[in-house]
Amino acid sequence: MTKLRLSDIKNVLEEELPYSVIVDYLRFLHVFGRGTKVSAFDADLMVALNVDTPHYASQKMVALYRHDLVRREQSKDTGFGRKPFIYYAPK
Repeated sequence: MTKLRLSDIKNVLEEELPYSVIVDYLRFLHVFGRGTKVSAFDADLMVALNVDTPHYASQKMVALYRHDLVRREQSKDTGFGRKPFIYYAPK
């Protein structure tokens, strides 16, 4: 777990965002901090966002992405099928 900076909290509160997005963003930052890349299949992410399945974790991360709070990139996974996005808060 990382310590939240006052500037992180202040910046997200000054924007007009839904309460659920603010809470999920602060939970994400508290557990992973900035720069840590995680997938929706990561068990720690599901615990941090208080969800039971990767589907709900992915939905919450997409909401954060749409509000420009996190960034995402394609996974480098070489397996077949869909490749999950990797999410992270920029430094």
